[in-house]
Amino acid sequence: AVPVTEVTCFGSQDVLKYVLGVLEKSSVKVSFGLTLTGWRDSPSGSSLEVAIFTDASGATVTAPCTLLLNVRAKSVGKEIFQAVNEACLVFDGRLVIDTRFTTNDPQILAAGPFTKYSRKFHFDESMTEFNSVEIGRQLARSVLRLV
Repeated sequence: AVPVTEVTCFGSQDVLKYVLGVLEKSSVKVSFGLTLTGWRDSPSGSSLEVAIFTDASGATVTAPCTLLLNVRAKSVGKEIFQAVNEACLVFDGRLVIDTRFTTNDPQILAAGPFTKYSRKFHFDESMTEFNSVEIGRQLARSVLRLV
């Protein structure tokens, strides 16, 4: 069920319902009210295999997956920091990415205010300084290169 909130990451309940409908038709499972606590790679280490969450009651929920989109408030909570740390991703106040939105794990991409470019690019601005629509387009191109 679509949670009823005044504000969504899309800025509109109508857009959220449309996006969820498209995802459902594409057999994509969308879950709400879960907290990401970790993930597991495939035995070869070349791809994501399982995402691990906790629900509101504290129960562990696992989900097989090949692509994980985690949308949440603009903050780095303890659970997210722990998951990033356990995955050995580079974190320098924000999750460090390259110009193709790839982290130090080539199978994990990220964008948004949670990220920053690697210091080797000599660019200290956060993603909040960029047009979010353009960032979304560029991220989609990077994801499509992997699929």
